[in-house]
Amino acid sequence: MEKTNELKFAVSSFLAGACIALVSNLNMMLGGLAGAILFSGGLIFVCSRNLHLFTGKAQKPSFQLIPMLLFNVSGVLVICIMIGVDMVGSDIIDFRLTCFNEQPIQFFMKCVACGAIMTMSVQEWAKKNYWPLLFGIPIFVLLGLPHCIADVAYLISWHYWNPDGVYVWCWLTTVVGNFVGCNLYRILLKHETRVS
Repeated sequence: MEKTNELKFAVSSFLAGACIALVSNLNMMLGGLAGAILFSGGLIFVCSRNLHLFTGKAQKPSFQLIPMLLFNVSGVLVICIMIGVDMVGSDIIDFRLTCFNEQPIQFFMKCVACGAIMTMSVQEWAKKNYWPLLFGIPIFVLLGLPHCIADVAYLISWHYWNPDGVYVWCWLTTVVGNFVGCNLYRILLKHETRVS
């Protein structure tokens, strides 16, 4: 990558994370359908500006996904620190902590489902079919499916990052599960195209 392209990539990835942080905070404050719709609006902005969001690009595996994820997380951290919203006691945080206490396979499958919905929404958006994003994203938000970028915003309060590292491992599981879901959708779509 040339230096100019590297800078654009870094800024794009950072802004994608910052955008998700903003809508995640709004979702945390409002909750319910209103929060889910605003989250969808944030993803519409990310897609329309073609920003580099991990869960929007993971269906194209490459080594760029690692720095992309790191810049996404950096964007989330900066925005959350600037906003300084107290997330302790939020329904979303409580729900996420409940998810972390689920059976590992159950939690992982939710992560996979989130990745599949994200990829379907983003790919259909690129084909100018906007309905999956408009409806799919609020559905995954309302279901509380783990999203590796949004979850950083939800868990930014260090009160929840226990010294035993359980939530760090859950977040890493979310990253892997989202990645698998993104590529599962791509593989199934490719197989369906071959069959037809």
